[in-house]
Amino acid sequence: MKKIYLSAIVLLAGISATTAQVIEKPYSFTPQSGSIKPVEQTPLDHPKAAGVVIWTNDFNTPGDWTINNDGQTGATFGWNINSTSEAWFSSFQGGMNSTSGGNYAEVQNGNYNNNDQAMNVTYTMTIASPLDIPTLSSGINSVSLQFEQWGALFNDAQTVEVSTDNGGSWVEVYSNENKTVFVGNNPTAIYPNPEVVTVNITNEIASNPSNVKFRFVWTSRNPAGTTLGWWTTFGWYIDDVKIITNPDNDLATNNAYWGTNGLNYYQIPQTQIAPIDFAVEVTNNGINDQTNTQLNVTISGAGTAAPSSAGITVLSNTVDTLEIISGFAPSALGTYNIAMDVSQDQVDDVPSNDVIASDAFQVGNYIYARDNGTADGTFNNSGVGYKLCNWYDIFTDQTAYSIQTRLSNSSNVGAEFQAIIYRIPSTASTFNDIVQVGFSDFIQVSSTNVNTILDIPLLVPVDLQADSSYFVAIVTPGDQGATNDVVVSTAGQADVQTVFMYDDVDATWYYTTRTPMIRLNFENTLGVNELKNEVALSVYPNPAKDQVNVSFALNNGSDVKIEVIDITGKVVSTVNNTNLTAGTQNISINTSDLAAGSYTVIVKHNGGMSSSKFIKR
Repeated sequence: MKKIYLSAIVLLAGISATTAQVIEKPYSFTPQSGSIKPVEQTPLDHPKAAGVVIWTNDFNTPGDWTINNDGQTGATFGWNINSTSEAWFSSFQGGMNSTSGGNYAEVQNGNYNNNDQAMNVTYTMTIASPLDIPTLSSGINSVSLQFEQWGALFNDAQTVEVSTDNGGSWVEVYSNENKTVFVGNNPTAIYPNPEVVTVNITNEIASNPSNVKFRFVWTSRNPAGTTLGWWTTFGWYIDDVKIITNPDNDLATNNAYWGTNGLNYYQIPQTQIAPIDFAVEVTNNGINDQTNTQLNVTISGAGTAAPSSAGITVLSNTVDTLEIISGFAPSALGTYNIAMDVSQDQVDDVPSNDVIASDAFQVGNYIYARDNGTADGTFNNSGVGYKLCNWYDIFTDQTAYSIQTRLSNSSNVGAEFQAIIYRIPSTASTFNDIVQVGFSDFIQVSSTNVNTILDIPLLVPVDLQADSSYFVAIVTPGDQGATNDVVVSTAGQADVQTVFMYDDVDATWYYTTRTPMIRLNFENTLGVNELKNEVALSVYPNPAKDQVNVSFALNNGSDVKIEVIDITGKVVSTVNNTNLTAGTQNISINTSDLAAGSYTVIVKHNGGMSSSKFIKR
């Protein structure tokens, strides 16, 4: 089962109480498949050991660089080179702590707090004179560009480009696009100060290594954007730029993945266990081919396994993907710890860039969760109504009784929200194709239900179907205002197009790469009991036109509340009855003003509940 790439979506950078809606960039809707194809290239004839620096620049001579600030002349717009941090970001984060100290380069675009960002601008900083790599390196053309950076990503594009024709054409060799977006409440998104970035540029300069230029480029990720927030930068700082020769053997890893059908679950009910795949992208930055390269996985805990991928040769200056398909299927309850590493015949000269972080997941009885359980940020749409959706695949028929979430204490007490499940048909091509299949009552934020896992009962348990996919969502009304924020905690990163948000104001779907704490619960121990044995409920006629009759029998006298709910979960009619006696009750409800469609009748009494659906014509 592959992910459906639904149309009409863009990337959501993140929304906080202090930011307007942020659009990062349009996304290609063509599904990606298969491994990354290696670029064939003949190994170079100049073997060497560890890489050495052949050129360096620490910005102490600003004239070494050509700056184009797209017509902007203000002190806080575009690139500048000096030893003083001037961006508004530095007022609460300080300046750059580069290795060399002294001057550094800094790009900024106005002051976000003053709403004076320049729009539709691209700022570039280019090395003034081209570099002759063979002369600098004594004939070695296998080189990397290295630099120190600091700052944070918002809605901007921070890229590095290389040219071999004196700037006539440029090729992107690096981007900060995959960095976590800093939205005011996740300071871990700020880059290390400084962060050393090394980019292998061997392939990009191969056509003319004697005439190499490179430049640092800043713009918005949505260049056609006309909203000031799209053109915000927290500042991007650069220092200590170097060209280094590549080592003999340097296999770097990135984009490590484990999961099933593109999703990794940190809590898995035994009923939803499916084979787990493992993969990692590897880049051979060295001069030598790396032979017998394979991904190794060790899983410890309740049951063990140690699968490995087939050994392959990764050619010099190429990228490939190591995969273990259906390498492991957990069985017993408990915690499973995952350790991944890459091995090859050669001894790696730079082992620091091939470390893969360990991870862990749990197999339990009832909870299905994509978040890693450690809150690291929040999602906040600033009072604007939204649907925040986690994608879940169902492998075995299962009944969902509730949805769990965690709200931040920055939510406003009294704000309302609802938990909803949508089914994604296998034929879905747009978001208009999703179907609501279950929902909760509206819940109010209180001081006691924030910063804790909140279990929200569904009004009617939902039977989820095997081999189907669902959105599990927290939904807020669109008329609450900015002082009624419902702020959902996030925990961990998500692959693109697996977490979605619908914004009520602009009627647009977005995806975000942060995982909200929104989970399924399959345990039938709800706070509200569905007492079908105590209330025999009948709703007729069905279909109905101007009136529907609700008939039920009470075992004991009770106050009764009857609600009619539409497919969005909105209560469209309420009937309150007090002191009804035991026995059969018949209540008539006027439906003449209801729009045609499907409705649910909920009968609540003495803490019990029964439900039935009807169609209005």
